[in-house]
Amino acid sequence: MDFRKLNRLFLLAPLFAMGCAIGPILSHDVGRSVGDGNHDIQLMSTAEGLWGFKYEYGLTKNLDLGIQWEALSAGLRLKYSILNNPTAGFSFGAALGAGSSFGGSYYHATLTGSYKTPIFEPFASVRYTKVESDEQELRDADTGDLFLTIPKFDYSYGQVFVGTKIWAADWFALSLEATSFFVSGDDVKFSDSALYSLGLEFAF
Repeated sequence: MDFRKLNRLFLLAPLFAMGCAIGPILSHDVGRSVGDGNHDIQLMSTAEGLWGFKYEYGLTKNLDLGIQWEALSAGLRLKYSILNNPTAGFSFGAALGAGSSFGGSYYHATLTGSYKTPIFEPFASVRYTKVESDEQELRDADTGDLFLTIPKFDYSYGQVFVGTKIWAADWFALSLEATSFFVSGDDVKFSDSALYSLGLEFAF
């Protein structure tokens, strides 16, 4: 399977609906928790139009429950801040997520570190995603006759993220992120090795 021009995946949605699922692509994540009872909303986009939405709610001072919805996938995630410095200093967290995509489902695990200052918050993370594509049957709309079967296909890929948040106020930040993809084996190939995105974050 060869994903041509990953930074234009949003144009390939009909192909993914025919049996080529994929997990989340964007992150903009930091190591700290949003805080007990607090909310965090992020709107993300690449220059090519791949968009994402992420919402997180602080269940405790260290544990967040969230949803992540992108152009080709949607799911739930839990993040636990192992080292949590919400106002200043280094934080480190781990997250697990699962969801659905066009024609399948995904699971992922993430490790994230970040350093909070009054204005800048640089971050870096690594994420491993496993995708399970369901078997698909395409039938003639008029007769119902089966003319194509796409077999079940599972694959995995990883991403490394680096970026920074720029806090203009306690409740608003601009987020800049770059991600690089890596895979094991020859089943999946990404023709573009890097993707750049912008995010707007609202914390309350």
